[in-house]
Amino acid sequence: MREAPAADDPLVASARVIVTPHLGGNTVEVGTHQGIIATEQLAQLPRGETPEFILNREVMTAFSWTGPRPEPGAEELARIAQGPGPTMTS
Repeated sequence: MREAPAADDPLVASARVIVTPHLGGNTVEVGTHQGIIATEQLAQLPRGETPEFILNREVMTAFSWTGPRPEPGAEELARIAQGPGPTMTS
Protein backbone atom coordinates (compact mmCIF):
# COMPACT_ATOMS: atom_id res chain seq x y z
CA MET A 1 0.00 0.00 0.00
CA ARG A 2 1.22 3.47 -0.86
CA GLU A 3 1.32 5.92 2.02
CA ALA A 4 -0.88 7.77 2.42
CA PRO A 5 -3.71 6.20 0.44
CA ALA A 6 -5.55 8.48 -1.95
CA ALA A 7 -8.92 9.92 -0.99
CA ASP A 8 -10.61 7.66 -3.56
CA ASP A 9 -9.00 4.50 -2.15
CA PRO A 10 -11.79 1.96 -1.39
CA LEU A 11 -10.48 1.43 2.13
CA VAL A 12 -10.56 5.17 2.88
CA ALA A 13 -14.02 5.48 1.32
CA SER A 14 -15.47 2.62 3.38
CA ALA A 15 -18.10 3.65 5.93
CA ARG A 16 -16.65 0.99 8.25
CA VAL A 17 -13.22 2.68 8.41
CA ILE A 18 -12.19 5.69 10.48
CA VAL A 19 -9.20 7.40 8.85
CA THR A 20 -6.85 9.46 10.99
CA PRO A 21 -3.37 10.91 10.47
CA HIS A 22 -0.51 9.07 12.16
CA LEU A 23 -1.14 11.19 15.23
CA GLY A 24 -4.46 9.38 15.65
CA GLY A 25 -2.60 6.36 17.01
CA ASN A 26 -0.50 8.38 19.44
CA THR A 27 -2.22 7.40 22.66
CA VAL A 28 -0.78 7.38 26.18
CA GLU A 29 -0.61 3.59 25.97
CA VAL A 30 1.26 3.64 22.67
CA GLY A 31 3.69 6.29 23.95
CA THR A 32 4.34 4.23 27.07
CA HIS A 33 4.86 1.06 25.02
CA GLN A 34 7.27 2.82 22.64
CA GLY A 35 9.20 4.30 25.57
CA ILE A 36 9.59 0.87 27.15
CA ILE A 37 10.81 -0.63 23.87
CA ALA A 38 13.32 2.19 23.32
CA THR A 39 14.64 1.87 26.88
CA GLU A 40 15.00 -1.90 26.58
CA GLN A 41 16.80 -1.54 23.24
CA LEU A 42 19.24 1.06 24.63
CA ALA A 43 19.91 -1.12 27.68
CA GLN A 44 21.21 -3.85 25.38
CA LEU A 45 24.15 -1.73 24.18
CA PRO A 46 26.17 -1.72 27.45
CA ARG A 47 25.72 -5.50 27.60
CA GLY A 48 27.38 -5.79 24.19
CA GLU A 49 24.14 -6.90 22.56
CA THR A 50 22.73 -5.70 19.26
CA PRO A 51 19.29 -4.13 19.75
CA GLU A 52 16.58 -6.28 18.23
CA PHE A 53 14.91 -3.45 16.31
CA ILE A 54 18.01 -1.59 15.09
CA LEU A 55 17.45 -0.14 11.63
CA ASN A 56 21.02 -0.33 10.30
CA ARG A 57 22.35 -3.51 11.86
CA GLU A 58 25.63 -3.19 9.94
CA VAL A 59 26.70 -0.16 12.03
CA MET A 60 27.14 -2.43 15.02
CA THR A 61 30.29 -3.93 13.50
CA ALA A 62 32.04 -0.57 14.05
CA PHE A 63 30.24 0.39 17.29
CA SER A 64 32.52 1.08 20.23
CA TRP A 65 32.08 2.87 23.56
CA THR A 66 35.75 3.90 23.41
CA GLY A 67 38.08 5.02 20.68
CA PRO A 68 37.55 7.46 17.85
CA ARG A 69 34.16 7.88 16.32
CA PRO A 70 34.16 6.93 12.63
CA GLU A 71 33.51 9.93 10.40
CA PRO A 72 31.91 9.60 6.96
CA GLY A 73 34.05 10.53 3.98
CA ALA A 74 33.13 13.08 1.33
CA GLU A 75 31.50 10.43 -0.89
CA GLU A 76 29.28 9.17 1.94
CA LEU A 77 28.31 12.72 2.93
CA ALA A 78 27.35 13.48 -0.69
CA ARG A 79 25.24 10.30 -0.85
CA ILE A 80 23.48 11.18 2.39
CA ALA A 81 22.80 14.73 1.17
CA GLN A 82 20.99 13.33 -1.89
CA GLY A 83 18.55 11.30 0.19
CA PRO A 84 15.60 12.27 2.35
CA GLY A 85 16.18 13.90 5.71
CA PRO A 86 16.21 11.98 8.99
CA THR A 87 13.03 10.20 9.97
CA MET A 88 11.69 8.43 13.00
CA THR A 89 9.40 5.45 12.92
CA SER A 90 7.30 3.92 15.55
